[in-house]
Amino acid sequence: MADEADWLPDLAALASLSVAVHYVLGFYGLLGALLIFTVLEHGSKLRGKSVECERTPSALEDDASTEGDDEVPQGEEQQDEEQEEEIQHHRVASLIVSDVGSGAPREYMEMNSRTPIPFETELFMGHALFLVRTQPEDPHYAALFAGKRRMFWIQVQGRFKQAPKGPVYLGGELPARIAPGVFTRSVALVIMGLIRRLVGRVSFSFGSSTDSEDSDELPAVAFPLYQSADQFVETQEGQTPPVLGTGDFGETEVQRRERRHTPLGAEEYAVGPTYTFDFHTMYVDLTRWETANLPSGLNAMDLASFFDSLPLRLVAYQVKSTDFEASDSHRQRDKDYLFSFEVKYDKHGRHNDEEMREYAGQGSGSGRTSTAGLSLLGSEMSTMSTTLSDASSLTEEDPVLAEEQAVFLRLEHARRLGQLSFSYLCWMEEVDVASDVRRVHYVFAVKDKVGDYEDMDADDELSRPQHHHRLAIISSYELRNLLQRRHALKGEKVTDELAKLRFHSRSRIGSYSTISSEAQQVVMHLQRLADEPLPQSGLPSYSSDCPSDTETLDGDSNGEKRSLDENRVIAAQAALYKCLTKRQRLQESFTASTKLSPSRIGVNLSRRDRQDMGVVFEGVVYRYYAAELLRQEVLLLTKDTLLFYRSYASSAEKQVSCSHIIGARAVEMPSGAVFHDGASGIDGVYALQISTFAEEIVLCVGTSSTRDAWVRGILQYCNPKTNFDRALQGEMYIRFAATTALRPANRVELNSRLLFPQLKQQDSVISVDTIPGALKLVKRTLTRALHILNNAQELSVTDVLAFLDDASSLREVDLKLLQDSGSHEEQVAFYLNLYHTILAHAMIAQGFPRGKNQWSHFLTRTCYALSCGPNGEQVSLSLAEIEHVILRSRLPRAELPYLNVNNVIKAANGPASRLEDLGIAHPDFRLSLALVMNHMNSEEIVIYEPESVHDQLNAVLRSLLKRSSAQGCLEMKEDSNTIVLPRVFEWYGCDFGGVARVGIGQRDDDASTIYCVRKLLGFMDTTLQLQVINALGLDDTPLRTKFRSFKYIPKTTLLEDQSCQPESTDNKDSTQTEGGGMTQL
Repeated sequence: MADEADWLPDLAALASLSVAVHYVLGFYGLLGALLIFTVLEHGSKLRGKSVECERTPSALEDDASTEGDDEVPQGEEQQDEEQEEEIQHHRVASLIVSDVGSGAPREYMEMNSRTPIPFETELFMGHALFLVRTQPEDPHYAALFAGKRRMFWIQVQGRFKQAPKGPVYLGGELPARIAPGVFTRSVALVIMGLIRRLVGRVSFSFGSSTDSEDSDELPAVAFPLYQSADQFVETQEGQTPPVLGTGDFGETEVQRRERRHTPLGAEEYAVGPTYTFDFHTMYVDLTRWETANLPSGLNAMDLASFFDSLPLRLVAYQVKSTDFEASDSHRQRDKDYLFSFEVKYDKHGRHNDEEMREYAGQGSGSGRTSTAGLSLLGSEMSTMSTTLSDASSLTEEDPVLAEEQAVFLRLEHARRLGQLSFSYLCWMEEVDVASDVRRVHYVFAVKDKVGDYEDMDADDELSRPQHHHRLAIISSYELRNLLQRRHALKGEKVTDELAKLRFHSRSRIGSYSTISSEAQQVVMHLQRLADEPLPQSGLPSYSSDCPSDTETLDGDSNGEKRSLDENRVIAAQAALYKCLTKRQRLQESFTASTKLSPSRIGVNLSRRDRQDMGVVFEGVVYRYYAAELLRQEVLLLTKDTLLFYRSYASSAEKQVSCSHIIGARAVEMPSGAVFHDGASGIDGVYALQISTFAEEIVLCVGTSSTRDAWVRGILQYCNPKTNFDRALQGEMYIRFAATTALRPANRVELNSRLLFPQLKQQDSVISVDTIPGALKLVKRTLTRALHILNNAQELSVTDVLAFLDDASSLREVDLKLLQDSGSHEEQVAFYLNLYHTILAHAMIAQGFPRGKNQWSHFLTRTCYALSCGPNGEQVSLSLAEIEHVILRSRLPRAELPYLNVNNVIKAANGPASRLEDLGIAHPDFRLSLALVMNHMNSEEIVIYEPESVHDQLNAVLRSLLKRSSAQGCLEMKEDSNTIVLPRVFEWYGCDFGGVARVGIGQRDDDASTIYCVRKLLGFMDTTLQLQVINALGLDDTPLRTKFRSFKYIPKTTLLEDQSCQPESTDNKDSTQTEGGGMTQL
C-alpha cells in the first residue's frame, strides 16, 4: 500500500461518484474519467512530497487531501452571530442524514449538530459528528474549517460490542443496483485497476445482477478502514479519548505511517478500547449537492447527474469471509455494519424542517398540528401534544432527551398507522423541476378506520374521523428505502424478493410495463408491513402512573428491550405513516416563483408559436395515460384542437379535434375503493372528464378553480352538443379506438373507451358486483357487437356508443369473484361469451386475420381488461389466454400449428402471476371445439346461458360434425376401414382420454384417436355412427384415421346460431355432461 496516501479518502469519494454514473453517458462519462485521472496524478505528487519531509503535528491543520490548501478569505463584514446561525441552519436543512444501519434507525441526524449523535449496531456503538462547510460559515465550527478547503467531514468515536471476524472497510455505497453502459463500465474498471496498483486493496462493484451468485452485492467502493482513515486513534479503557469536534485527535505522523504500512488483516480490533477516526473531502459540496474544487477549471456538476435519486451512503463494515484475500466481492450477506449513514438532498428540506420542528412542539404553537394531521386529534393525541410541548424546552440542548422524544414520536406514528387504511390507485409520472427528470410516484387513497373510534366521546366532533378519503403521493425512492430498511436482515425471503425489484425512480416510456408490474409487488409488501402487529413493548403508554418514560420507550416494566426485528417494524411503520401523510395534494401551494408552468416541465412554446396555433387556454394537467398511470402533461386548448404534450416534448403526443368532443364535466378522481365505500371523493385532487366518440379522457388538476376553468373553456370552444347532433345525422365517422396495455406490454386493449366505468352516467348501467350482473352484461355486449357487425350501413352513433360503453363496463367484472363464487356452468358461459365478444370487437376494429401467419399476433395481442380481486386490479385477457389458460386449465396443452401455447401459459403465469388461480376446474373436451375460430367455413356462434350450457355445447358439437360431413371433412371409408376427421381433432387429440390398450399393428398415436372417435360417436348422425361402430368392431382390420387440412379462410362477420338452442328444458336431470354424447359399445 502507498506509504503516504493521504489523499485516499478523497479518492474514495470520487470513486463513489464513478460507481454511480449509470445515468451518465458519453461526455459525462469521459469527464468523470478525466477527473479521477487528475486526482490520481495529484495524489502521486503528494505521495512524493510526503516522503521528502516529515509532517509536524501542526500540519494536521492542513487538509490531507489537498495540494497547497489556500486560505479561505474572511468576509468583508461580520454578520450577527445569531443571524448567521439561522442562515446556515436553513442551508443544512436540505440535507437529510439517516442512520440506516442501526436496529432503530434515526431518520433525522442533524448536520453541524452541537453535540455528537449516538448510534448503535449489533457490532459497534458510539457517536458521530457530521460537519459541512456552509455559506455563511457556521460560527460554531468556523475555526475547524479555517484555512482549509475541505467541504465535508465526518468524525466517529465508539467501541466494538464484539470483536470483528474479518477486515473492516470504510467507503461509499448506493442502496440499489445500477446498470452502466459498456463504455462507462470499461473506463471505471481501468481506473479502479490503477487505483489498486497505487493504493493497494480496494473493493469495487457496480452491483450484482439478480441471477448471479453474488446477487446481493451493492454498488460500492471501499478501502480498509485502519489504513485509509485520515486519523485513527485507539484509547484503552480507563483513559480519556479525544473529543469529537476538534481537528486533532493526537495521532502523530510516525503513528500514521506505521498504521498505513500495516498489511490488510494484520490490524487488530478489540472489545473495550475506544476508537476515534475521521474522514473528510474537499470535492463534494453536500449543501448544494454538487461537486466542488474540481481541478483544471472544471465546472461544478450536480450530483443528481451521477446518482439520479439515489442517496449516498457512508459505511463502515466488517467482511466475515474466511478467505478475504481470494475475492474482492463484498456481499450483503457477509457484511456486518459498524455504521451506515445515508445522505440525501431534499430541495424542500427547509419547508419540511420547519414543519417538523413546529409539529414536534419546538415552534411557538401547535396550530399546524391540528390541521396537517389526519383527524387523529382525540384525547390521547391531546395528551401527547401537551407532553411534547412541555418537553421541547428541555430537549433543545439535551441529546438524550431529544433521542427519547424521537423514539416516542416514532412509536406514536407506528400506532397511528394502524388507524389508517390505504388503497393503491395508480403510479404517476411527474417532473422533478430541481433535477429536470421525470420521476415515478405512487398514488394512494387514505382514510381513517371507523372501528377504531367507537369508544370516543360522541360530543367530541374534532376527535371523530371524517369518512372520506385523502390523497397520498409517495416517491418510488422513499418506498424503496422504507422496504429495504424493514427487510435488511440477511436470508429473509422478502429480502430476496425486494432485491429483484429495480424500484424505478425515473420514468421512461420503455419502462412503463415494468413499472406497472413492479408497483403491484411494492403495494403487496406495503400492505404486509401495515398488517404486521405492533410489538406490545412498543405501544406507547399515556397513563399518568407509567413507571418512567424510559420504560415506555425502551421496553416493558421489567426492563425488557425490544428485539432488532421489533425495532425495524416500528421504524418502518412509522416511516410508512409519514409517507402517507406527507404529500396530500396533487399540487402543493405555490408562489409566483414556484408556479408550475409548461416551461418548467420542458414544454417551451414561444409567443409566436401560441399565436400561430390559436391557443386560448393552457396549463399543466395530469392525464390518465392508462388506468394505472397518471402522467403529468401540458394541455393546450386551441380554437379547433386539444393538444397534449408530454413533459420535455417538442410536439404534441395526442391531438383531439374539437369537433369530436361531445361533453366535458367535473368528476371525482377515479378510485375503486372510494366507489365501493360510497364516499364522496378524494380530498386534495380535482378531476374532469372530456367525452369524445372514441374515448373518455380523464384529467386531474390541483384546484377546483382550475378544473372549472378547463370545463368552461372546453364547453365554450368545442360546442359538444352541436357535435353530437351532427353525429346523430350521420355526418361523422365513429372511430373504434383502442389503447396500448401496460401489462403485459404491446397489447391492444379494445374495451378502453371508458378507463373508469364508475364515472359513467347512464340509467342502463348493469351492476357487475354480482355474478348474474356480469353474465347479463357480457351477453348484452356480445349481442350489440353482433348487431354492429351485421348492420354496418345502418348504424347510429347511439348504437356504437352503447356497445363501446358496455365493453368498457366489463373492466369492472371481478374475475376472482367469479372464480370463487361462480358455478362451473356460470364460469363456462361467461368465458365463452367473453371470447366471442372480444373476437367480434376485434373484427369491428381491425378485421379478421388474413392468413395463418397473422393468427398468433391476433390471438395474443388482442385483449380486454377486467378486474381481479376486491381492489379492482386490472388484468388483460387475450383470446389465447381465455382458451389455453382459462378454459383449458385442466386439459393437456394443445399442439397448434399457428400458436406457441407454451409461451402463452408462461406469460400468464410469469413473475406477475396475472391469472393465478383462474381457470375452469373441470376438464371438458367440448370447450375448445365450441370456439368459432376452430370452425372452418363457419361464422355462427352461440350466446351461452348457464342454465343450458351443456345442452348448447352438445348442440354446437353436433353442428360442427354435421357441417364437417357436408364439407367432406368427416366421413367413413369402409373399403380401407379409415375415418376422415377435421384437423382440429388432431390438434386437440389429447383432450379425449389417455393412452388406450394398443393392439397388434396399431401405432401409439392412433390410440388417442380411437378415444376421440368413441367420444364423438354420440354426436354423429345415425348413418355415420353405425359405420364407425362396425369399423371399430373389426378385429382383423384396425381402424385407421386421416385428417383433412384446415383452411385459414378469413371470416367476414359473426352470426348467432339459433339452431343450437337446447331442444327441451324438461330434461334438466338427463345426462348433460361432457360425456353425454358417449355411446356405450
